[in-house]
Amino acid sequence: MRLAFFVLLLITNNLSAQQMTETLFYGTYEKPASLLKLEELINNNQINTNKIGFLLGTTEPYSTEPQDIIPFARTGGDGCYFAFLTDFGRIKDLELAPIVFISPTDFFQNETNGCFLFARNFLDFLSIMNTILLADIIRFENLETMDFDTIINQLKFEHQLYDSAKENQIRENTINQLKEKFNLTEMGNLNAYYKDFYAERRSNHYIETKDGIGIVVEDVPSLTTQIIEEELDPLALEARLQKMSVDDRKKFYRDAPHLYITYQESYWSIKEILVKQLNKDHLSREAGVLSFEVNRHRLFQQKQELDKKMLKKN
Repeated sequence: MRLAFFVLLLITNNLSAQQMTETLFYGTYEKPASLLKLEELINNNQINTNKIGFLLGTTEPYSTEPQDIIPFARTGGDGCYFAFLTDFGRIKDLELAPIVFISPTDFFQNETNGCFLFARNFLDFLSIMNTILLADIIRFENLETMDFDTIINQLKFEHQLYDSAKENQIRENTINQLKEKFNLTEMGNLNAYYKDFYAERRSNHYIETKDGIGIVVEDVPSLTTQIIEEELDPLALEARLQKMSVDDRKKFYRDAPHLYITYQESYWSIKEILVKQLNKDHLSREAGVLSFEVNRHRLFQQKQELDKKMLKKN
């Protein structure tokens, strides 16, 4: 009984210490200079990005999100956040990485599955947030056709109606400071921006994925007849992965949450297979983040089992 108690205490302490860090998320990537500059402005109380819809910081991943992203900001609502998209290491400089907006609670709720290509790069991200003020307005919307002007004007009206004069002044100062410090240009027609952005991405050695954001690779995609379009049991999956091309596997890494029921316990076995294969494909950063999730979950399982045993003995 005493031994079980100490084992339970050890597991509990290990669980408490299990926190995702920037080092884990970034791996060998350097944090982009523009993001460091933004952090400095916030830390010096020169701006308040919360007033234009986001707060800097990493966030815990969800089972439904792409593996090749690096979170850097959150909205503060429904677990929504922004992340750099690396296309499995194709992007070498995060300053140039596309930005995605992830709304995990919207998974399977619409055609985007809660995953949006949000901006071409970090500076465009700042310009867009300066314009729309709240990323939640794009949830359940088609960015190429939605009526941005009407929604943004309504949002501005509500700010004037419900926010204090001081809050509106802080928002206006933040917008102006960002324009000045980062030399931001006006976004203009956002529907046209997204149509051009999406067309550009799909024209460059593009692999279509079920999350809607796709993968851009260095050369013509090498997809074979081995691509996976349905759920496979763990043994069959491991065997199939060995027959697939690297591009086949990249597609599967993205598609897996759409092929399996991610909230079932059996999906953790699939994740363990993904960790092994990601390492084989030299995607150690992605493997490290996923391995962290798996290990923490297994610790939680051990704690639950010990809790049950101790309750029975009592």
